[in-house]
Amino acid sequence: MRDEVQHRLALETKYDPQRKYYVRIPAEDLENGILPSVFINNVRRKGFIECQSMELLKCNQKIGDCHDEILNLSDNLIQQLIKDIRKELEPLFSVREAIALLDMLASFAQISTMRDYCRPERTDALAIKDGRHPIHEAVHDGKFVPNDAYATQQNRFQILTGCNMSGK
Repeated sequence: MRDEVQHRLALETKYDPQRKYYVRIPAEDLENGILPSVFINNVRRKGFIECQSMELLKCNQKIGDCHDEILNLSDNLIQQLIKDIRKELEPLFSVREAIALLDMLASFAQISTMRDYCRPERTDALAIKDGRHPIHEAVHDGKFVPNDAYATQQNRFQILTGCNMSGK
């Protein structure tokens, strides 16, 4: 700093969010305890004098202005990015749905291969031979007993659901 050389003082630059940048001078370094007139906003603290100069105040103002401009530019960029993404939202939803369907079909293919599942045939009658429930089969590993079911328009059945011990 020019003031440091000009006045032969040991200046230490400090930063505070409220005051921004300021200089700190040991009080014993001053001749007769008098601070050169270039320094303003003087505050004495524990053997030190904290102060600023007009040049430092101008630099603090420039830094603040640059910071505000950066915030404004980044906010504008983000707002523009959001607008651009919104224009492409519908195709993104379509891609998302296609990926979800593909994932579901791949999962069905994998599990049907691993567990020997087959695709049912659609007829007028419901005929299930050795029917298995995928969750029960996975949980009860080997203990599950397959069931048969047969139903037509004349021969119907009901499926009772509910928690265990509920009197089904």
